[in-house]
Amino acid sequence: MAAIIGLEPVLGAFGIGVVLSKVDNKIKHDAWAKIEGYMHIFVGGFLVSIGTMLPRAALVDIKVWLWALLFTVIGFVGKYLVKYLFKNKKDGKLVGLAMTIRGEVGLVFVAVALSYHALNETMASASLLAVILVTVLGAILFEKEVMKQVKTEKT
Repeated sequence: MAAIIGLEPVLGAFGIGVVLSKVDNKIKHDAWAKIEGYMHIFVGGFLVSIGTMLPRAALVDIKVWLWALLFTVIGFVGKYLVKYLFKNKKDGKLVGLAMTIRGEVGLVFVAVALSYHALNETMASASLLAVILVTVLGAILFEKEVMKQVKTEKT
């Protein structure tokens, strides 16, 4: 439906997620039960569509990688600073790291910016790479932090 009105499909999917987050838990659970089987197909398709947004030439472009690394560092620093909003810094650190895993929001912004030609190819590729790097590295760091905190609590 999003494509019909000229928006990126990822924006439509994001909109559906926002709507579902506001409905009753039973309705949400029923909807999830109905779509869960199809999720693997659509997630695969979604990731393929994201991959097509990244030109292969960008993977060997040093300028793209430098910008991507800068954006990645900025992404982590911003999420790391979240811990200072919490009384318990360990909880805050977990929340900040958990935020890094939510890369689909960054993908929505990149997709929308691309649809409006707001980014040149270098910045679009760097942004997309940064979202991927933050999401993947964030998941690894989040898991390590959870294990570290669980181990600390056991002792």
